[in-house]
Amino acid sequence: MSVQDAATDEARAATTASNSSPSTTSIFDAELRQIVDVATSYLETGLFDDADDILQEVLEAGAVSPEIDELIRRIEDARQSSGRPGTTMLDTPQATRPTRRAPLVHLTAPLPGAERLPRAVQRLIAETERDYNEGRHNSALDLCSVVIARAPDYIPNYLRAAQIRIALDDIEGAEDLIDTVARLYAIDETEEDPMLRGLRVALNPDDSQALVAHAQSLLSQQIISPNDPFLPAAIEATQDSDPATARELARALVERRPNDDVAVRTYIRAAVATAAPEELHQALQERVRPETTAVDLLWWRTASGILAGDENWPEWLERAVEQVRIRTDNYGIARDAIDRSETFVPEHVRYLGAAVVALAAGQWDAAQAELDDWKITALDAASSLEMFIAACAQVETIEYLGAQGLIPALDDLLAATIAVHEEGVATDYDLFSAQTTRKDVFERYQMAIGVHDAVEHGVETLRTLSEAHPHDLMLRQVLGQIFIEQGKLNDGIRELRAIAKAHEQAGDLNAMAEAMRSISKAVPQNLEIKQMLIDVYLRRGILDEALRELELVAALKHDNYDIAGAIAAYTRAAEIACAMGNFALGNELYDRGVAADPDNVPVRHAAVAFYLQTGAVDRATEHLREVVRIALAEQDPDEAVAALHQIIGLDPNDFESYHKLGEVLTAMGEYKQAERVYRRLADIAPNDPVLQAKQSALAVLAATG
Repeated sequence: MSVQDAATDEARAATTASNSSPSTTSIFDAELRQIVDVATSYLETGLFDDADDILQEVLEAGAVSPEIDELIRRIEDARQSSGRPGTTMLDTPQATRPTRRAPLVHLTAPLPGAERLPRAVQRLIAETERDYNEGRHNSALDLCSVVIARAPDYIPNYLRAAQIRIALDDIEGAEDLIDTVARLYAIDETEEDPMLRGLRVALNPDDSQALVAHAQSLLSQQIISPNDPFLPAAIEATQDSDPATARELARALVERRPNDDVAVRTYIRAAVATAAPEELHQALQERVRPETTAVDLLWWRTASGILAGDENWPEWLERAVEQVRIRTDNYGIARDAIDRSETFVPEHVRYLGAAVVALAAGQWDAAQAELDDWKITALDAASSLEMFIAACAQVETIEYLGAQGLIPALDDLLAATIAVHEEGVATDYDLFSAQTTRKDVFERYQMAIGVHDAVEHGVETLRTLSEAHPHDLMLRQVLGQIFIEQGKLNDGIRELRAIAKAHEQAGDLNAMAEAMRSISKAVPQNLEIKQMLIDVYLRRGILDEALRELELVAALKHDNYDIAGAIAAYTRAAEIACAMGNFALGNELYDRGVAADPDNVPVRHAAVAFYLQTGAVDRATEHLREVVRIALAEQDPDEAVAALHQIIGLDPNDFESYHKLGEVLTAMGEYKQAERVYRRLADIAPNDPVLQAKQSALAVLAATG
């Protein structure tokens, strides 16, 4: 066959490919339709093996349908995208189909020797590549035909057309082109080129020896492109039969694609198969990054952290869980990765990982089954952090399923929380729907024993744990709070005072104050304990807490009609507020003290002195006016005169006080003193007609007196 004949056949074949479309037949059998729907559901949730198994059973039963074949192809595509190899069942009606691997799809670019062609042809070749890369394969094939017409002697373009035909699943057309080129080479005694050899390997990837040889040849020539399928396929082909070769090829692949999750995944599988743990740990630490979204790689990074004793491994499990929550099919991928780690990861670790990702996917029954297996296999092998996460998972599973045993599960969670805390391990992980901090766990436990009428059991559990861990102050605080809620005030206050003392000895005054605040809340009416708290706060310089307690004491004493005690508490609180520099609050507190006994003249005078000390002259004046009012009401003119003199001393231009002082002195018969007051007032208000009238009246009284 000549090159021109090949060009004619290729153009005809391209036209046929572009104008044809596959035919499909509908499935009418209801049972078969249901099976296909179930398999589709499995596929969409990432359970590829389950989908494959159910379709295999249908095929073995003799069912034939394009829909089944299309679903099988989708399963294989999903496997490839997730790094899970499988076998393709070809479209044949036989009960048992051959397990031949699908041809490898690739496009050689740039084409060798294209730079020597006319520019117009080079542009057509570039358009071919662009159409192919953008998914317009039929258009790319048509352009190949145009290039053939323009440059019929340019052999690489025929081989490119064969590559595109493989992508279009036109295997027969690709084989015809390959055979034609091979015959031309034989006639011309031309040495076979890498493109032709690569196409033969692509069409028959089951020939592992040829596949590996071609991949190694490409590596030696440094012509592996980022999208070249031969190296990954060679690794997969030798994974079981020649793991050492697979690992060597995988290392070369990841060196060329360091940020490619598929390459990293392939390399990790090879390292696992050859039992190279150190190399595997290093690869995972270097290649799996926080921004990685491949859930299987995140699981491997998690497992590596557990085996290496890295206490941050839950952070990688968090990332895996996040991906499972984002995409439902990631659950199947994660489960498959966990299963594949069998030779590398202890079984109790795999059960724990499977339980956590099952919870993330909402597979509650599966999570419970995994946790049951974890309990059997963990024994003494699990770390305290693993036990904590397992306990969190167990509580969440029981709560969702409404199963029995919640309180014992919470007992286990409480003990696990205390254990990891003593080891200084963080527990705030976003693995579950509930928060997992120590504080959250203790609050959850306290609430649960109340809701499930298990307070006595909870108290006994907490008491036992407290005896075993006497320095766990949060544990003792929960126990104290429960005692108080149950009316056992002495026991509760004893625990809280011990906590406050421990915090004080440790120099943590804020924590001490918090413990004492709990005591105050526990006995809101106990003045003796509140006074004790105030004294402790003042000795330790915790003025804000002392101030708060004094306000509570003042309110209590006022309610109990101990007015003097209430005033004393308010005034002391006001003094503390001023010592803290909060003069506005101090003045307000003194106002409250005065309001407790508004006609108490000594209290008013104390208020005047306080306000003058804080610079609140207007407030001092207001209280002096009240002293005048009270004194006159109680017929104590001397007190009123003294108060009026103070007011005038504070404000020499206070005309009203001058008038009032003159009136009081006149009423007392102190005419000369009254006259001096009016004379002084006349100096500052000479035109006051009221003053003149009062002076005239005073003169008459003095003359007749």
